[in-house]
Amino acid sequence: HENDMMCRSVLNWTPVVQLEAGLQRTIDYFKHLDLSRYVKPTTHTAHRSTDAMKAKKNCHVEV
Repeated sequence: HENDMMCRSVLNWTPVVQLEAGLQRTIDYFKHLDLSRYVKPTTHTAHRSTDAMKAKKNCHVEV
């Protein structure tokens, strides 16, 4: 792969885990991650905008 060559030459880095094995490790990690241990995101502007858009979409006004 071209990216592998760039990583080796520019960064002097070579992967030690095959792509498929790395993806499987990542999937397994997230499958077993206990999300209840983490705080939910704060009400950020982007979240408020998304919530406002959803509210508008679900709002039915009868005339």
